[in-house]
Amino acid sequence: MIIGLIVGLSIPVGRYIAAVMAGKKVWLSAVLKPVEKRIYRVLGYQDTPAEMSGRQFVLAIVVFSLMSLFVVMGVLMTQQWLPFNPNHVHNVPWDLALNTAMSFVTNTDWQAYSGETAMSYLSQFAVLTTQNFASAAVGVAALLAVIRGFSRKESQTVGNFWVDITRFTLYVLVPLSIVLTLLMVSQGAVQNFAPNHVVQGILLPSGPASSQFAISLLGSNGGGFFGANAAALFHNPTGLSNLFESVAIVLLPAALVVMFGQMVGRRQAMVIYAVMLGLLVLAVIGTTLSELHLGQHVTDVAGSTALEGENVVNGIGLSALWNTLSTAVSNWSVNASLD
Repeated sequence: MIIGLIVGLSIPVGRYIAAVMAGKKVWLSAVLKPVEKRIYRVLGYQDTPAEMSGRQFVLAIVVFSLMSLFVVMGVLMTQQWLPFNPNHVHNVPWDLALNTAMSFVTNTDWQAYSGETAMSYLSQFAVLTTQNFASAAVGVAALLAVIRGFSRKESQTVGNFWVDITRFTLYVLVPLSIVLTLLMVSQGAVQNFAPNHVVQGILLPSGPASSQFAISLLGSNGGGFFGANAAALFHNPTGLSNLFESVAIVLLPAALVVMFGQMVGRRQAMVIYAVMLGLLVLAVIGTTLSELHLGQHVTDVAGSTALEGENVVNGIGLSALWNTLSTAVSNWSVNASLD
């Protein structure tokens, strides 16, 4: 069912992305086109920026990424003196700040900390969540430059970096993240600015978690607000939230293949899509069978098999599926610990 939803949604979403990135009018244009133009003016352009050469495009990526790196490091290293720090966390050491900044800027989101105890809310929503949007948009912009290089045999330009990241963020990432955040919150996922609570020695974390995790899933970032990622009930409380979030992991990677087909050729895209889907299905089958039959089973006093490292709401099947989907697109979010 989840794979069917991904396939069914990726086709219209991919066509929508292709239209957006080509500058065509879409159903959100009436609302977002004025915002897009205002962003260009803030960047110093009176109209839509002109296209760039390949060298200019790469230079823009490097400059933007370095600026992002320094901003993330700066906030993390000074967070205890900044607002939105109700849990009174300390500044992040420079080496961990550098590690985290490099990880988030490159869309890796490898985390050597637990967000609920090491990061202020400002660090979480102002720089890490923002960087989840930015790094995903940078990756898609680079993909678009490559696609245009294939499709424009005589052109000396590959698009404009600032236009690409603006349109993809504004028309694609932001609307989808808002929808996913609302769906997660409707199931009980955490989204507030209240401080953490300790009840009978157990930490009950709070914070603007759902908004960060939504873009983390959609943008193939994978980093979570909480150390346990989607294995924490505060991120993924119900079977329905697990459904929404599982679809979100692969939706945009699959849709970008459809976008490729719209821009270059459907035949090539169909081959790529079919191979990716086939490998994914095989991986899901193999992972699920391994969890069911090859792992170490632990039985309780009643003789039933315990779900070691897995939430009973999801069980073995949905735990294996999530981790396979996440690994397939290099998302690296988790909703369980597999054998």
